[in-house]
Amino acid sequence: MRLVHFLAGSLPTSVLSTLIVYNDVLVEECMRTIREKPPYKVTGPKVSIVIPAFREEMYISNLLKSIENQTYDNIEVVVACYNSPKTEDIVREFGFKVLSIDRPGIAYACNKAVDASTGKIIIRTDADCIFKHNTVEVLVNELENSDVVCTHCLNVLYDCLTIDKIVFLLSHLSKGIFTPWLTSGRAICTYRFVHYSIGGYNEELVTQEDWDYGTRIWRKFNGKVRFTTKTCVATSGRRFKVLGWSLPKYTRKKEEFPAVRNSHVIELQGLCFNK
Repeated sequence: MRLVHFLAGSLPTSVLSTLIVYNDVLVEECMRTIREKPPYKVTGPKVSIVIPAFREEMYISNLLKSIENQTYDNIEVVVACYNSPKTEDIVREFGFKVLSIDRPGIAYACNKAVDASTGKIIIRTDADCIFKHNTVEVLVNELENSDVVCTHCLNVLYDCLTIDKIVFLLSHLSKGIFTPWLTSGRAICTYRFVHYSIGGYNEELVTQEDWDYGTRIWRKFNGKVRFTTKTCVATSGRRFKVLGWSLPKYTRKKEEFPAVRNSHVIELQGLCFNK
């Protein structure tokens, strides 16, 4: 990621300006989903959107509003909350399903939410995300109309320094070329049978369980993972503001995770990991 920072800083001004405009346009398209109803509606197989949440009352309303305003019609939402009564109240106000879980962990929450869902297709996202009107529609179309078993899409930041927005954008655009198996937990779309065939999310991982998830799908299903730029998801930059860009490798187990970082992960990764 430091290399991407260096390359971004070395780009000509005209290229940087183009990237800034591109990022801002995508962010505005996501923000519009909060304010405006979808221009049309389509339907298809039932989609379950699962969301892990730990005290996400500052963010989750925008995500749920953007889900309400999707062009795709056949959606259920399951939010797995740990020790988050205010977040649970917000989810209930939207009429979505709340699952109160008994212990912390992003992977654990995701697995429990999938277990409580009923859709043929599962989309996992984070509580601080905002979808475009067509995010679910595009992810499902990419899944149903090809031979892939997992799709994910472009992510953009909406509340960071400009250079961080550019670095984040470039890192995600590069996935389509170099690392399409590194699925971002902000929008992973796959079939229910695929989720269970790989054993779900690895509950031993403290962070980057989403990358591990896509990597295992890639290996088991011979590379049938697709990254698309036909839609996007906007997300908060809160993790990077505190943790920086050098997140621990996803292979680290809970007991190996540096204690000094754990307090930040508790606050910023969406769920509390240790008490």
